[in-house]
Amino acid sequence: MATNSEKDVAVQEFLLSCANSFLGNDNRDKEDFYNVPLSAPPEWWKDIKVQKLGIVTGEFEIFRDDILALAKNIKVHNPMTQIHFASKEVHAEMVLARVLKKRPAEAEKLFKAWLDECVG
Repeated sequence: MATNSEKDVAVQEFLLSCANSFLGNDNRDKEDFYNVPLSAPPEWWKDIKVQKLGIVTGEFEIFRDDILALAKNIKVHNPMTQIHFASKEVHAEMVLARVLKKRPAEAEKLFKAWLDECVG
């Protein structure tokens, strides 16, 4: 999470505070793959009920490295998993672009293309 902590709109200290509030400090040492999916080994993802999983991350996303590591773990047993990389975009860029009435984010275009491929 530290890689893009100075580039993203999400603030690392706030995110850690939220995680501690949600998970509680007592649960930090417990194996909890549902709430901490990055800690799950690739085998845990073997039987997920999805055919084509699409994962999008931005270049300046604070969770970029974690998202890419998670995607790599998932892809071991789910080879149809697609990983999309939006250059120069931050966490929730597609939402920010809509709220600020800017042009659609690259992440949104990637998401729409993946969705069209899956259901179109």
